[in-house]
Amino acid sequence: MSDQTTQRIAHFIRDTVIDDLPAEVQHEAVRSFVNWVGCAMSGAQHPATQIAMQVSREFAGAPAATLLGQSRNLDVLNTAFINCLASSVYGFNDTHLATVIHPAGSVAATLLALAERMAGRGETMSGVQFQLALTLGIEVSCQLGVALLSPPAQGELGWYMTGVTSGMGAAAAAARVLGLSHEQTCCALGIAGNQASGYRQTHGTMCTSFVPAHAARCGLHAALLAQAYRLARCD
Repeated sequence: MSDQTTQRIAHFIRDTVIDDLPAEVQHEAVRSFVNWVGCAMSGAQHPATQIAMQVSREFAGAPAATLLGQSRNLDVLNTAFINCLASSVYGFNDTHLATVIHPAGSVAATLLALAERMAGRGETMSGVQFQLALTLGIEVSCQLGVALLSPPAQGELGWYMTGVTSGMGAAAAAARVLGLSHEQTCCALGIAGNQASGYRQTHGTMCTSFVPAHAARCGLHAALLAQAYRLARCD
């Protein structure tokens, strides 16, 4: 993304308030989240989810967030990864038909894990904050997908667009609830964009769900890195 585009997206993330969202958009955000929870619960025992959880446990940090449909917790990054993977594994998660992006998974998994991290630190993410951030993250993901697929771009030839854009959507949502500055938000988008990935050739394999899960983890990590960013300059 150009600097100017990133600046505009950051303004959108920081300046939009819940009352800016039409009632039908607010309603659809709730429906999207409910759908995502159901998908995540149904995919919790899938072999792909269990494999990912088994591997992640070896490298996980303090158990700070809930794995949906599981009997254990993990650190926030791995929780976002696994909950998103579980929600994607059967392919019933929401779809933006114009781009075939599945936008809610990466964003919702990031926000749910982040909400528990905040709660553990004595902070609160309200339902309104969650709803607004979810909507903003989905919008960023889908609009970036539209831009990348518009002629003369030919992204539809092989990119798995969920993986390409959803990390930035997740970073956008996390940046909003973390209250990042304009510059930090730009940094979060840039860090997430630098990790964009995914090929359509993975469809039909366990990596179909790995790609959005990776985007969730990358987006959350990007926002946390940007939050820690300081304007200090080396001499």
